[in-house]
Amino acid sequence: MDINFHYYLIKSLALTAGFDNEQSEKVATFSQMVDDFEFQKTNMNVLKRPPQFFFDHGFAWKNKIRRGYKFDPVITGIAEVASVSRKVQLKTILPFHFIPLSKVSSGYSDENIARCERGDTNGALVTKLVDEVLYEVQQAKAKKDEGLLKKLPIKFGMLLHVYADSFAHEHFSGMKSWMNVARMTDCYNKFRKSNKNLGPDPNIREKEILAIGHMKIRHIPDAFALQFNYKAKKSSGSGDLDTTRSRYNMDTFMICAGRIYEFMCRYLRNEYTNRDQETFMSIKNLLISAAGLAVEGENEKEEVDLKKLTSNWKKYFPNYIYDYRKMRYFGLNVAAVEDADYVSLAEHGYSTEDLYEVEDERGYKAREYATVRFQEPSEEFYYYNQIAYEHRFHVIGRYDVD
Repeated sequence: MDINFHYYLIKSLALTAGFDNEQSEKVATFSQMVDDFEFQKTNMNVLKRPPQFFFDHGFAWKNKIRRGYKFDPVITGIAEVASVSRKVQLKTILPFHFIPLSKVSSGYSDENIARCERGDTNGALVTKLVDEVLYEVQQAKAKKDEGLLKKLPIKFGMLLHVYADSFAHEHFSGMKSWMNVARMTDCYNKFRKSNKNLGPDPNIREKEILAIGHMKIRHIPDAFALQFNYKAKKSSGSGDLDTTRSRYNMDTFMICAGRIYEFMCRYLRNEYTNRDQETFMSIKNLLISAAGLAVEGENEKEEVDLKKLTSNWKKYFPNYIYDYRKMRYFGLNVAAVEDADYVSLAEHGYSTEDLYEVEDERGYKAREYATVRFQEPSEEFYYYNQIAYEHRFHVIGRYDVD
């Protein structure tokens, strides 16, 4: 799925369920954040000490060159260039976007890694993880732990992304695998009443497209309005594409939306009543219209126009506020930077208060670039990183992959 579902539809569901705007914004933002957190800078320099969790697991350590600390953030977003790495497939693509039915066993050959299955499948790992968060919410309410209650929408939002993707990515694997060898046969946009262009990307030769996730059939499994058929392999021993699969994304995605709305009601009230179900049914057609008519570029690599997307959703939910800003909670803004040297220095953690004569790894001195400003990571930034590392552990049995 994409931002059309992960942010806009999730925000609409949350407000309808009874979350206030602040809570619903946090849930929806961190649902979308899983895709957008492609934090390419590792070994960040931070001045304040990160939480102990990161020292315990080797993601933070004292800076030996200058004052402050080093911090290694998790990466949950998919960078296509990096996805060719088996390590990235295992620690990012599989746990956050193609979660298997159960925890990955030891040994990482293709046959030992289960394919992604829908969250409503009996015994699905992702549903168990969501249920654990709902239990955690009720415990925090009973203990009146306001600090934790302010953080849990972040964890809830992150898991709703994983849950939703399990519906979109059913039958595929987050690892390079025979499961992902596929060829689209036909695709139709039922809202725009037009056939989807199935021609190859002119910038990529077919043989260069790796069998990772649904790369072989491009973004089609993630687009709300599309109905499609594709050929795939029935087993690892299949020589040809010997099975055909069909799906109308709208039907599948709305089943997912209904389950997510139930989770939201349980989060708020610890129950899901007939009245809650009636409320969902009363907005179902509005959700379908808003999501189905969302602006979709012919090229999936086109940048989404959030203004157009917001305007479209406001037609159907005029009283709801949509204002997605991916770094809203993280405190990682760098002030106006014009020179590449400034950027490199900001990445090294210098601030206007941090002017001391120590050369960094590239030979620049802090005093020479005193105009650079760097905001320290927020509490929400560290919390997101911690729950993401913990989620990885729940899925693949380790916090990191060497």
